[in-house]
Amino acid sequence: MDALIRIFFLSFEQKCSSYHLVFSTRCMKIFCILLITFIFHPYAATALSGVTDTEYTPLGEGPRVGLVLSGGGAKGLAHISILKILEEVNMPIDFISGTSMGSIIGGLYAIGYSASEIEQIAINENWSRLFDDRVSRWLIPIEEKRWDSRYMVTLPMDNFRIGLPSGVIGGQQIGKMLSRLTAHMHGIDDFDEFPIPFTAIATRLSDGSAIVIREGHLPTALRASMSIPSIFAPVEIDGVTAIDGGVARNFPVTDVLDMGADFVIGINASTSTNEIDTTANSMLSVLNQTVFFHIAATTRDQARLVDFMVEPEIGDFGMMDFDDVELIMASADEFVSRYKDRLQEIADSLNALRNDPGIRHRFEPERIRHVNINEIHFINGAGHDQEVLLSELGLIAGNSYSIGDIELAVDRVFSLPFFDRVTYALEPLGESRFNLIVTLNESNLDVFNVGLRYDNRQKASIILSTRFRNQYRNNATLRLSLRLGEEPMGDIQYFYYLGWRPKLGVNLQANYTSRRNDLYNTGQTTQATVVTDALFTELWTGPVVSSYLIIGLGLRTEMYQPSRIVGLTDLERDWKYIHRPFAFIWYDTKDAVEFPVRGQELRLDATQSLNWFSNATVFSQYTASWKFHLPLNSRFSAGTSLFSSLSTGDYPVHYRQALGGITSLPGFLIDEIHNDWVSSAKISLQGEVFNNRYIVLSGSAGRAAPWQNLDLKSNSILTGWGVSAGLNSVVGPVVFSLSGSKRNPILYDFRIGFNF
Repeated sequence: MDALIRIFFLSFEQKCSSYHLVFSTRCMKIFCILLITFIFHPYAATALSGVTDTEYTPLGEGPRVGLVLSGGGAKGLAHISILKILEEVNMPIDFISGTSMGSIIGGLYAIGYSASEIEQIAINENWSRLFDDRVSRWLIPIEEKRWDSRYMVTLPMDNFRIGLPSGVIGGQQIGKMLSRLTAHMHGIDDFDEFPIPFTAIATRLSDGSAIVIREGHLPTALRASMSIPSIFAPVEIDGVTAIDGGVARNFPVTDVLDMGADFVIGINASTSTNEIDTTANSMLSVLNQTVFFHIAATTRDQARLVDFMVEPEIGDFGMMDFDDVELIMASADEFVSRYKDRLQEIADSLNALRNDPGIRHRFEPERIRHVNINEIHFINGAGHDQEVLLSELGLIAGNSYSIGDIELAVDRVFSLPFFDRVTYALEPLGESRFNLIVTLNESNLDVFNVGLRYDNRQKASIILSTRFRNQYRNNATLRLSLRLGEEPMGDIQYFYYLGWRPKLGVNLQANYTSRRNDLYNTGQTTQATVVTDALFTELWTGPVVSSYLIIGLGLRTEMYQPSRIVGLTDLERDWKYIHRPFAFIWYDTKDAVEFPVRGQELRLDATQSLNWFSNATVFSQYTASWKFHLPLNSRFSAGTSLFSSLSTGDYPVHYRQALGGITSLPGFLIDEIHNDWVSSAKISLQGEVFNNRYIVLSGSAGRAAPWQNLDLKSNSILTGWGVSAGLNSVVGPVVFSLSGSKRNPILYDFRIGFNF
């Protein structure tokens, strides 16, 4: 009887508590249930703690407890602290409902993760990577890598109209994480069959009503529940477009009651306000204020139904402050610890009336580590060649793979320029055998790109580009580009595949460029400038062996003319022609264009121009370039690069190979060192001193000489040094460099934006 008296007065005491506890008008109903259970239950007088059974146990007799976890973004991580306390006091939990972050934490807990496991996941996860859906560069198809890291903004196009993305983050990485963490439950579609029955809440985009998700594919349900409008792209679930559940019901108490809960513990970690924000003067702040009004109103209505509620006060953290996970967790641990004694009393009183005290959250299912794949199926892949998809996936039915292998395979398919999200599910067949189900979400195939750049040499420039997919044939890309600035450029490129394994690619291109070429007297700094207009058409074809390697043979026909000459009087201004067959090999595994940490790039080019028609320029050129990057530890990496180029014959000024500049030969002006044969070697040490902030130290040596001239006295080796500081910003990399040599004691370079 003492247990019943304690739980009744504990409920009554909440009404007057100053520690964010809310008394429910349902306490009399609960008291009656507890009283009846106490009278007729044979174990009513026994309070048990510390039960560690790991077997699944159906719902037992006695009062049933529901746990409600709200949304709240990063602040929602405070739910983990509550779960740890609930475990310590052996609180029975029979049902869980959650919204947004509450659905993720509640869903993981419902399928068997302990509070400490979820805490370690939150602490160890790379949150910045989770919110970055850019394809890892080494997985980008090799023919696309030349366009990587050029653009600041990418917008979808529909019928030649530029639109806005449905969300800044597509959710590919988050979806992959959720699939990995829930892999052992992929075969269970009914959430009532989880170790703890579970409900997730999303919002129907069409009318703002709540979507109560109690069955289906758990990772999809969790991903839909956390689709914060304008931040994460919506999710299609059961044919309905779903966004974050907080818009409809951020604190889903009625849902856990509908599941059968008699006593409800609610944790509200959301940020909501009842007061008007007089500083809301921007479009985003007004929108946020409007949404928070609704969240606050629905939360108040739902809170009236809670028997015991905690609203963690954990400081001034925002929804997206995932860089402060450990601070949030520490603050939440400190705040919720004050409730342990009260929760212990409630847990003991509830357990005294149950035949399964505290047992349900002790279920620990076996986690999947390796998968024997029986069959591979693609959903929404009807418009794509199955051989192409299987080739990129790289998995073979009948073989065994780790979850990591499957994730890498999914990333390879995602790297194709056709999808904005690729997810997977494991369909259990028994005896560790599974069917692999890969779901493809079509992307906007056509996009519009904008890139900006400023440097102390070419000043400001902008590039505008449109990309059209599947134009005139499947697996084809049409790209139109226009660069405005000191060196204007217009480019049309059409690339398509003729076959697969290896993929035979064909590239057609037409280009106009007005290029500045600075000429130097090699013994001094005397300079002249030639601005060359060049118009060319090009065709090449060759096998695309992988995402790293392409081999090509082609033909370029070109017209060029020195259109403006500063400081020279003996240079011909007539239009001339170049007809040159060429061959190349390109191997590229670098992880980034700017500040690479690992990988290498090898480029071999050979060309021979022919005098097929009158007024044609005849020359030969052979070039080899190799760059290698090796991580030394989590912060530092080493790099080296080798370069050599040989030109013979009457090569035009814009085909001249030269050295100089911070990326080529530090301590010298751009293209200051030139001759028929140039070679250089460079070593560098790169450190990421802060997140996305880098320091690079480099030293280099180079030589320029006539062909076959090995006399180091007449053409000595030149050396230089360089120091660069840079960061990756929203507008692209920002880099400031100092360099020096005997010829130029100190030089500086400054750039904002990508190279294009």
